[in-house]
Amino acid sequence: MRENKYNSSTILLTSGFQMIYCPCLVAMYKQNLLSTSCYKIMFFLGILDMFSIFVNSIMTGYFAIQGAVFCTNPVTLLTLGAFGCACWCASCLTCIFLALNRCADLSENRFLTAFFDGNRVFFLMILSVLYLAFIMLFTTPASFNSNYVSWFFNPMTGQESLRYVNIYHAVNNVIVAVSTTSLYIYLCIKLYFKTRNASTKMGNIQRKIFIQSFLICLINVLAAYVYVYMQYFTPSKWVVLTGQIAWQLSSGSFFSKKKNYLSSHKTHRKQKFIYPNKPIAEKLLMHNNAVSGMAAIAIE
Repeated sequence: MRENKYNSSTILLTSGFQMIYCPCLVAMYKQNLLSTSCYKIMFFLGILDMFSIFVNSIMTGYFAIQGAVFCTNPVTLLTLGAFGCACWCASCLTCIFLALNRCADLSENRFLTAFFDGNRVFFLMILSVLYLAFIMLFTTPASFNSNYVSWFFNPMTGQESLRYVNIYHAVNNVIVAVSTTSLYIYLCIKLYFKTRNASTKMGNIQRKIFIQSFLICLINVLAAYVYVYMQYFTPSKWVVLTGQIAWQLSSGSFFSKKKNYLSSHKTHRKQKFIYPNKPIAEKLLMHNNAVSGMAAIAIE
C-alpha cells in the first residue's frame, strides 16, 4: 500500500513537471534565447529530459502499480526500456557537449569555440540523435521489474547471467561520470580565478554555481555508477531505489530544476540591468545545469 502511494505520487508529480517543461521550452524560443549555442543545446537537452521523465518516472510508476515484470508484457517493456536507456545515453553525450561549450566560453579557446560556432552546434545534436538510435536499436534493451521498481538488462533479475549485459551502457556511464566531473571541476576553478576579485554579489553567484555544480555531478555520478553496479551484481532494494531516484533527478524530474527552468528566461532579461558587460554576464548567468540542461543561475 505504501509503495503504491509512492508510485502514484511519482506519476502525479512528474506529470506536473512535464507540463512545466513545455511552456519553458516555448518561452526559450519566444525570448530568442536560441540565438546562442548554449541555449540551443539546452533546448535540445530539455526535449531529451521530457522523454526520459516519461520512461523513468511516469511509466515506471504505472508499471510498478500494475506489478509488471518481463513476462507480463515483454514487447512494451523492452521497447520502453530500450528508448529510456537510449535517451539517458544521448543526454549524457549532450551534457558533455554542454559542459564543453561552457568551458569554451570561459577559456576563450579558439579551437574549442570553433566547434560551437554558427550552425556547427546542430552537427553535435545530430551526433546525439545518431547515438540515441544506435543504443536503442543495436544494443541490449532494459526491461522493467516491479519487485525492484527499476529497469534491468537481465529480465530474470536475481539470476546472474552475462547474456544480458549491455557493455555500451556501462562504458557510457563510466565516461560521463569521469568527464562531467572533470569538466565541472575545471569550470569551478576557472570561475574562481575570474571572479575572486569581484564584488560580494559576484562572489555569491560563484558560490551558487559551485554548489549547483557539485550537486549536479553528485546526482549524475550516482545514477551512472549505481545503474552499472545493479546490472552486474545482485543489489539491495535500497541501492536500486537510490539509483532510480538519481536517474529521475538527473532528468530534472525533482529537486530545484523546476525553479531554475522557470527563471532561465527571466534571468536573461535581467542581465543587462545587473551587469553592463554582457559577455561576462552571460558567462555567469547562463552557466548551465549539465544534467537537466535547462537551468540558469538566477539572481535573487
